Amino acid sequence: MDYEKLLDRILELGAQMLMAGAEISRVEDSVTRICSAYEMEKSDVFSITSCLIVTIHTKEGRILTQVRRILAYDTDLERLERCNRLSRDICEYHLSIEAIDERLERIRSSKTYPEFIMCLAYVMISACFSVFFGGDCMDAVAAAVTGLVIRCMVKLNERVGMNRIIKNIICSAAGGLCAWTLTRMGLGHSIDKIIIGNIMLLVPGVALTNGVRDMIHGDIISGGLRLLEAVLISVALAVGFAIVLIPLGA
Repeated sequence: MDYEKLLDRILELGAQMLMAGAEISRVEDSVTRICSAYEMEKSDVFSITSCLIVTIHTKEGRILTQVRRILAYDTDLERLERCNRLSRDICEYHLSIEAIDERLERIRSSKTYPEFIMCLAYVMISACFSVFFGGDCMDAVAAAVTGLVIRCMVKLNERVGMNRIIKNIICSAAGGLCAWTLTRMGLGHSIDKIIIGNIMLLVPGVALTNGVRDMIHGDIISGGLRLLEAVLISVALAVGFAIVLIPLGA
C-alpha cells in the first residue's frame, strides 16, 4: 500500500472536519481510528484549529509525517456528518485510496443551502429573537429587514475574503445603521430590541461551545484558541455597533 497517499487522504479528511467546525477531540479520535484500521504500528496526531499534524509508523518500519494547514473554517454540520460517515466507513470497510478520493471529492463539492433558504433563515431568526426579548410586531419586521441586510453583507465579505474580525465589525455596523434608520422611519419602535434580534445571527455560540468542550477533553491550547476567537468576535460585534450608534446618539 502507498502509505504516503493514504496519509495524505487521512489528513484531507481531518482537514475537512476541522473546516466544518468539528471539535479537536473528534478530529484526533477519527484520524487515530483510521490509522488503526489500516494496521499502523503507531500513530501520533496533534491538531489545533488551524493545523493538523499526523505521524504514522508502518508495519515495514517506515515513519511518515505530514502537516495540513487550515486557512479557513466555519460551521457546516451537514458536511461534518458526511465526514463522520466517511471515517466510519473507512474503519469498517477499509476503503481503497480511489474510493476515499471519490468520497472526499463529493464532500468538497457538496453544495450548501440555497441562498433563498439562508436569507429566509436570517429573516426568521432576527424577527423571532426580537420578539423573544420583548419587541413588538413592528420591531420584528424591522429586525427581519435588518437581518436581510446583514446576510447581504456576509455574502459580500465572503466573496472579498475579508478577515473574520473585520467581517463582523462591518456586518454589525451595517446592522446597527439599518436598525437606526428603520426606527427613524417609524418601522420599528425599540432599537435595542431590533439590534438584540440581529446580533444573535453573529454571536459565536458554536465556537464558544466547542472551545469549552475542547478544554474539558484536555485540549487546553485548542480550547483556549477557540475561546479567544469567540471573545475577539464578540468584541468586534460590540465595536461595529458602537461605531455607528454612538455618533448617532442612539
